[in-house]
Amino acid sequence: MPIVDLSFPIRPHFRWKVAPEQVATHANGDPLQSTVVTISCHAYTHVDAPLHFLREGRDIATMPVDQWIGDAAVVDLTHLGANGEVSAEELERHGGHIKRGDIELLWTDWPRRTSVDSPRFWQEGPFTGPTGCKWLVERGVRTPRA
Repeated sequence: MPIVDLSFPIRPHFRWKVAPEQVATHANGDPLQSTVVTISCHAYTHVDAPLHFLREGRDIATMPVDQWIGDAAVVDLTHLGANGEVSAEELERHGGHIKRGDIELLWTDWPRRTSVDSPRFWQEGPFTGPTGCKWLVERGVRTPRA
């Protein structure tokens, strides 16, 4: 099975502060180089733990890593443009191949159309609407368990 990296690069960004600090260097006589990076937990590519939205939800540290690894079903939604809604109707039309337990990847191709560094990326991107969310839950796609 191929492994696909879906992450955004960590670099300075208009939304998030990235603060690298060299805490040890050879130039200062330290036996090793070491850098500490301070960054928001809700920046770049990340997973929102159920605790982010649910008072009694789990945090990331208590979630098994195997729930993030497995077979994926890609739904081609590249026809959606700015502010395009991933609805139940769209998923019914394009996601019939989804099986219970699949990790669902909704492919809008938005990062190729608009830079992740631009406000437009964050303000106008396609989104999963309420009917789309319900459709995915009813199909039993793999999601973090609260």
